[in-house]
Amino acid sequence: MTSALGAGVTAHLQALRERRSGVRPMPWETASDLPTCLGEVAGVDELSWPADLAAFDCRNNRLAWMALQQDGFDQALRQAVERWLYGAHARLRSLPPLSGSASLPVRRDHAFARSTAELEAGTQNRMRWQAVYDEVRRRHAGDEHV
Repeated sequence: MTSALGAGVTAHLQALRERRSGVRPMPWETASDLPTCLGEVAGVDELSWPADLAAFDCRNNRLAWMALQQDGFDQALRQAVERWLYGAHARLRSLPPLSGSASLPVRRDHAFARSTAELEAGTQNRMRWQAVYDEVRRRHAGDEHV
């Protein structure tokens, strides 16, 4: 949580307990003679922005990035993604093995039979996903991050 009150849940709770607002008198950038009160988030302009995200550098994205870094959210998100991937791998493991398009079950709910090319494309797609989940499983076995 990031706002003009501060960064993180603790800063927000403290501001609320002190009945403090994040809004303060500030000059408007385009109309300096207009008396205005604004709620500006401190530290956004000084934030260290990742070099690989330079194309997306703007104030709004910096605010979002700052919020994602608060209260352990980034670590919790990583753990949730890894748990989901591990569960998805377990579900994929329970599927019957692939040995070619002839092993695919016949589906009676299609109005038209699938062509051999469509069946092979489906098998190839499934094999690609199997390879991805095998890689996830390998990384989890080696305690690597996904």
